[in-house]
Amino acid sequence: PNIYSRDFTPEDTDKFFEYVNKYVINAYKLANSEFKKVEKKLTADEKKIFNGLMKNDILTGDFETVEEYVASVGGIMKEEFDKLFCEGGNYYISYESGGYDLAFETDYYNTTLEKQVPLVFYGPGYHTATTVVHEFGHYLANTQNYDTALCYDLAETHSQANEFLFLEYLCNHRGYSDNLKKAIMLNQYVDAYRTIVIASMVNEVEKIITRQQYKSGDITRAIQTVLSYADDEITTVYSAENLERYVKAVAISSSCYYISYATSLFGSLYIDKMSQTNWDGALDAYFKIIENQNGYRESYTYAGLQDPFTEDAFKFIFE
Repeated sequence: PNIYSRDFTPEDTDKFFEYVNKYVINAYKLANSEFKKVEKKLTADEKKIFNGLMKNDILTGDFETVEEYVASVGGIMKEEFDKLFCEGGNYYISYESGGYDLAFETDYYNTTLEKQVPLVFYGPGYHTATTVVHEFGHYLANTQNYDTALCYDLAETHSQANEFLFLEYLCNHRGYSDNLKKAIMLNQYVDAYRTIVIASMVNEVEKIITRQQYKSGDITRAIQTVLSYADDEITTVYSAENLERYVKAVAISSSCYYISYATSLFGSLYIDKMSQTNWDGALDAYFKIIENQNGYRESYTYAGLQDPFTEDAFKFIFE
């Protein structure tokens, strides 16, 4: 709580990892296997649509897909989108070779307005539809919370849930084949599940190091401990060698932060699941998550989502 103003404890994440191990790893294996099957069945035209959303430059392609989704949601989403993507809007699109090869949302002090304002940067190679929607989700949250420190454990929900809602909208309004719909959504799920597992594993390693006061040279032993009580097939998601490199990179520079990627994505998956049967309810929950920044669990309660540290919440998404 001293670092990230969290309203949950390390003990809460003990259960969270237990449920990740029980539900998310299996979901990853199933989704990944199914995705490989449906990807092989995509026709040439379907591959063009799939790549147009997931891989290619949407800014020079079918940008109308993004505009259509934003217009359908309306309200503050459309208002802020139109403010951002207009002449003089606070975005920067780079095609510069050797420049910043990433996309991000940040803010800077505007001397004319005399306040911090958000800015979105799209570097070369980061111009896909999902990336545009993702960073706009961060931007939207910041425009609604000028003077509020955004909750770290919801930070990626603002962006990732926007991706899920965007893709669900397209799958329901663009006349795509069933196989193309599966390919689009399974691709998204595989990435989300994998990230939740990795982030949860990093968190478990950090807890072992902290609780048992391991020295830095014992990170390998801590990783092996996590792998020993995790599902035998957890290495299908991330190998011990890769996890060790990952832990060494983030546990020092961003200690105890990486669990935020798991908690944020969990909220995104929850909202996505809601959208499949109650689109308006999912949008309402999404905007409430953006609006309420009083804490992770409190925001969930406010948005009508189940407590993420309970098995019922995992069952809602995965079972």
